Amino acid sequence: MQLKSSGIVCAIMLGAASSAWAALGVVVSEDFESYSSTAEMSAVWAGTDGVLMNEIDEDLYGEPEVSGIGNFAYHPGGSTNTYDLGSALMPTKGEWIQLTVDIYDIDTSANPLFPLNARNKRMSLGLRSTAPANFIELGIWNATPERFAYRGIIFQSLNGTANPNWQSWDMGTEVVEGEAVPVNRFRGGAWYTLRATIKPESVLYEIDFNYDGTFDYAAEHFDMSPTSDGFNQLRFGGPSGVTSPGGGVAFDNIVLEVVAPEPTSAALVSAGLLMLLRRQ
Repeated sequence: MQLKSSGIVCAIMLGAASSAWAALGVVVSEDFESYSSTAEMSAVWAGTDGVLMNEIDEDLYGEPEVSGIGNFAYHPGGSTNTYDLGSALMPTKGEWIQLTVDIYDIDTSANPLFPLNARNKRMSLGLRSTAPANFIELGIWNATPERFAYRGIIFQSLNGTANPNWQSWDMGTEVVEGEAVPVNRFRGGAWYTLRATIKPESVLYEIDFNYDGTFDYAAEHFDMSPTSDGFNQLRFGGPSGVTSPGGGVAFDNIVLEVVAPEPTSAALVSAGLLMLLRRQ
């Protein structure tokens, strides 16, 4: 379990899949602390390539930034570890679905600005339907202009337009050693938090790039209503089981929950006007 500077700690997931959940609340909360071996983890997250670790392995990552981080799952790509939810989960106007994950990665090449290996990784956490019909993924994809990416595919489109495949957040540029480089580039060993909020007609993708509890960049894609198949499986590793030529990453603090919709600006304005009228 990785501790953020905000002090937020994810709860331990129950050791067995559940086919029912509260209307609002946590469906899965996985910090990997309840497992003592890879075999125990694989009994819940089915797969042969994910490895349970409790320290940053220098052979994989170099020198650790944080000591005593607790358990996490390392995956090299080429397959996935999967967790079946049971019944399908669907967003509604009154209940949105939110998926969050922490990902740790580090450079394995000599180039500090555009390291080849770091830009050649294909790793993600996915929420999907095994039908299949719906797919949300958060992670790294080597075909995007920037490094961290997301995708939502195989949705029914409300207006006939194609759903976006791998996309990246528009973070702009920053100056490093006198050269303007994309902000969404590899910056050395670090944790990042990625989040997707699935609504009935859109998906909001966010990234906490500085790992301080604040989501720095966001992008929302509309006309992406999930089909009636919903979502019934989580998986981490290579997206759709593809290889990752640049190596793997660590996954931690996977949280899937049903959340209440945030009030829209129009609703807030209406509520404010109503309060003013009541005061008169």
